[in-house]
Amino acid sequence: MSRVRRRVKSETEQYAAGIKKLGKEMREGHKAAQEMFQGVHCSRWNFWKDGVSSSVVSSWLTCREQTRLALVEGWRARQEPIYFAFGTCVHWVLEQLYSVKSAPGASRVHNMLTRYSAKWRKEVVKPTEKQLEQHELVLGLVAAILPTYATRWAGDWTGKYPIPTATQRPSNWVSLERRFRVEFEFSDGKKVQIVGARDGVFKDRYKRWWLLDTKCLSVILEDNIEQTLPMDLQFMLYLWATWKETGVFPQGLLMNIVRRPGHRIGKTESLREFLDRVRGDIEQKSRWPHFFHRFQLAVTNQEIRSWERDVLEPILMDMRNWWEGTAPHYINPQALVSKYGRATMFEPIVHNDFSGCYQVERPMDYHERLV
Repeated sequence: MSRVRRRVKSETEQYAAGIKKLGKEMREGHKAAQEMFQGVHCSRWNFWKDGVSSSVVSSWLTCREQTRLALVEGWRARQEPIYFAFGTCVHWVLEQLYSVKSAPGASRVHNMLTRYSAKWRKEVVKPTEKQLEQHELVLGLVAAILPTYATRWAGDWTGKYPIPTATQRPSNWVSLERRFRVEFEFSDGKKVQIVGARDGVFKDRYKRWWLLDTKCLSVILEDNIEQTLPMDLQFMLYLWATWKETGVFPQGLLMNIVRRPGHRIGKTESLREFLDRVRGDIEQKSRWPHFFHRFQLAVTNQEIRSWERDVLEPILMDMRNWWEGTAPHYINPQALVSKYGRATMFEPIVHNDFSGCYQVERPMDYHERLV
């Protein structure tokens, strides 16, 4: 047998053994869930006290065991995918920049990145060399793209855009980068908190309300996004929460896309030379439509009401039953590997190996900020 076949066979056997071991543990069913969620074991998250966010619901729909590890036990992977780290950094810096009324320049972006780096080093316990290298790369990419973002969308601060835009223009900001906490009431009167953070809410020139939502994407499938909006969990949750919080039905969503640079560093290129090349590409006005793109998606009042009844309520009821131990707890084997690679909880689930993870005391603080 060749070396490659032996290695594949070994990995397959390890995977099968891990699944078999997990299956044995899961066969205890409701008793294990009751002990886990009803206070027999200490939990770092509580469905009723801490509530849920769109990222928590999405995680639970993907895999209940991964959600348990991340929320109940507070595990986080040390090495995040670069697209995730880039998005987290962009959102945090934009939150700080939008809190100031004047348009930001490169120096303010640099100052915000310095603060973000200090925050990251405080949160990430004993970062590895690989984590530090990725962190430096992310800081460099964000420093290369956000000053030009502020130039392209200067009207968000000043009301005047250097290039005309066909989408809605914020003429009056209702709120910027604001966290929300809205109650959802079950039929028996019990309530759970729905939490999150909206990038922005604004009024157009006709006084209609719109949500601004920033996404860091590498591939933009506008038609797919537009057609699936009435079912999209995060978008609809934010629209619903705005209605519940203010009593005003939003007209729709203005999607604000920041494309993560897909450039690759050359073999003989230093990191500084690479970042200078990326920055030079982004600063070209002809390239702005590639890196910065916006489109608007309208939604009706009835679509928001129907989504609450047909989508949100059944999902939250299932999550409640799971938390209370009346619904089964199980692993979704299909969620261990995706087109993006292995799940962050792959090693803990399959091999019971937590060496690539660390625990946080309040995992909901992280998920509440996740966008």
